[in-house]
Amino acid sequence: MALKDLGEKLHEGRFSYIVTHENDYNGHLNNPDYFQYCERARRDFLSEFGWSDSFFRAEKGVSMIVVDRIVGYRVPLHKGNAIGVTLSVFLEGSRVLKMDYLFCDIYDNVNFFDETRAVFVNSRNQIVRVPDFFLDTLRSVGKN
Repeated sequence: MALKDLGEKLHEGRFSYIVTHENDYNGHLNNPDYFQYCERARRDFLSEFGWSDSFFRAEKGVSMIVVDRIVGYRVPLHKGNAIGVTLSVFLEGSRVLKMDYLFCDIYDNVNFFDETRAVFVNSRNQIVRVPDFFLDTLRSVGKN
């Protein structure tokens, strides 16, 4: 299962987690918990570069917000499962980041995918171009 790659690929990282959430009444991970692992991978990605949501707001005057999300469930996850979350970040145009999350088990079976689009907004909640510091950093790392 491959997500459609559109735009300039800026970064790809893989993060490993153990599912710690309790199973729901159906015996598997509840839907909102998948999004918590997406958010955890996004924060881990940002921290690789010394960034955080508070850094964006305080130091750069922008915030990253999700504007669209498409998800697909394949094989349920359960408490105690080891998962790898691959996060691929693409630039679409000048204002949109597409972040693809692919959850796989230890055998590389796809459990879940999430295609998220995010934008940066300024202090007046106006959508702005993806900041140069963000693009420059990811592009310079990608060349190494």
